[in-house]
Amino acid sequence: MDAGGPRRGYRWHYRSPARRPRRASRVHRGPRALSRVPPDVADLGLHRPGGLCAVAQRGVSRRGLGLARPLGRPRHPSAIPGRARTPRRDPGPRRGADSSGRRAGWNVGRRRREGRTGAAPERRRLGRGSRRRTPRERGGHHRRPGRHGRAVSRAHRAKVLITLERAVGALDGVSPVAPLKGALLELTCDPGRAARVADVDLLVPEGHFDAAERALVGRGFTRVARDRDDRARTFGGHLVAVDLHRRLFKWGLFRMSTAEVFARSRVDRELLGVPVHLLDPYDVATHAIGHAAGGPLDARRRERLRSDLAALGSTGTLDPGHLAGLLQARGMGRAARYALDASREFDARVLAALGRDRVGRWLAAAAPVGMRAGRLGPVVAQHALNASLARGVLSLGSHLIHGARQRAGELR
Repeated sequence: MDAGGPRRGYRWHYRSPARRPRRASRVHRGPRALSRVPPDVADLGLHRPGGLCAVAQRGVSRRGLGLARPLGRPRHPSAIPGRARTPRRDPGPRRGADSSGRRAGWNVGRRRREGRTGAAPERRRLGRGSRRRTPRERGGHHRRPGRHGRAVSRAHRAKVLITLERAVGALDGVSPVAPLKGALLELTCDPGRAARVADVDLLVPEGHFDAAERALVGRGFTRVARDRDDRARTFGGHLVAVDLHRRLFKWGLFRMSTAEVFARSRVDRELLGVPVHLLDPYDVATHAIGHAAGGPLDARRRERLRSDLAALGSTGTLDPGHLAGLLQARGMGRAARYALDASREFDARVLAALGRDRVGRWLAAAAPVGMRAGRLGPVVAQHALNASLARGVLSLGSHLIHGARQRAGELR
């Protein structure tokens, strides 16, 4: 290699006393180039994007680093006025190079400019010590630490409560309404839960569902989507989405009717200024267990069920033996065996109080495999956890028929 200055295709070269003779170094592309960086420069992080900021903060000049010239755009002959354009020397394909022959991440500044102008930017190479954010971290705005995260949490909680008040006020005098899930826990036993929910879930009697839907539309809510088996409607148009339910579970799944749930609830007129039905704590617990059994038990679903049961148990109204009897009577014993965690004290007491069911234990043990088996696997596994296999086949058939009717209506 010629030692008389940088060649074409080189951006800068180092003049380090630790390296003799003075040689030109390539633009550092990727982690392998760290072996070619002088130690006194590598310690400053100059090879990483934003390394110049570290240099400026430490008060070290570029001359002090031994750089031939200030960093910036490459001094190519084509960039000098009056010089003819000469092609760059083609180094040939290299390992890890893209279709243009350059390594991924070779020009961070260009990718940033293309990202601002709308062009498709290349995927940025992660530096040392960095990692990709998980989907939960990217979408979990309420989990940001620090003062900004707390402010965002308070703002989201206010949005949820305002939407809940507007939706319940729209249904006043039209239909009895009961909040579900996070909105109910926010009103009863867990203040602050609204900061961790994505939408507002409301339950109305099946006979009042159409009237409640028209009332929400009349107050400015817009229909966004509906459930596969016509169990719920999703409305937008306000700060957060609203899910209007006519049943807690799919048709034929478990034995928990909406009329019985409203009969066991109590009416409160002080929380929201209008009559609202607050469900019985045992109904809330059984609904949380059945909802957790409707999909794969990942860490997020387990943590949600644990926090729900802990919030209900903090009031001292849940007895494990009585809850186990209600789960067995409502056909949710197998779902409880799948959803509850035996390593927790309360869950273990509930599981111990359940009756003997060898088939149910086998189905609960095999359910995680079905929950991860393609698109139809979770549906079949959920209905297999019904009160009996015959009832599971019936509820699964109803679910598939409703889905076929919905798709046929959309095609028309």
